[in-house]
Amino acid sequence: MVVARDGETSHAKVIGSMIDFLPVDADGASLLEGMISPNIKIVSLTVTEGGYFLNDGQFDPKHLQIQHDIDNPDAPKTVFGMIIKALKIRREAGHGAFTCLSCDNIP
Repeated sequence: MVVARDGETSHAKVIGSMIDFLPVDADGASLLEGMISPNIKIVSLTVTEGGYFLNDGQFDPKHLQIQHDIDNPDAPKTVFGMIIKALKIRREAGHGAFTCLSCDNIP
């Protein structure tokens, strides 16, 4: 839904761009399966603040889960590792990349 406001009135319009969603399961299999589909062109995601692995407002590449993904790219634990794995599989299959669209408000 998109809501337009001009200061005096509001107008809401339902848009049909979202066709599905995938919750993150324990092993990430359904998420990976969805992202490697050649039919998928945009991966829109919302990540909680803790999922960004921030330390004093900056990405922490030394975080244990990030380090796990770096050391184990075929068994990622983070959304970043899952996206990288999906893009690698797509490239190897000869499919194009998808666009990542973050819907978060983290600066």
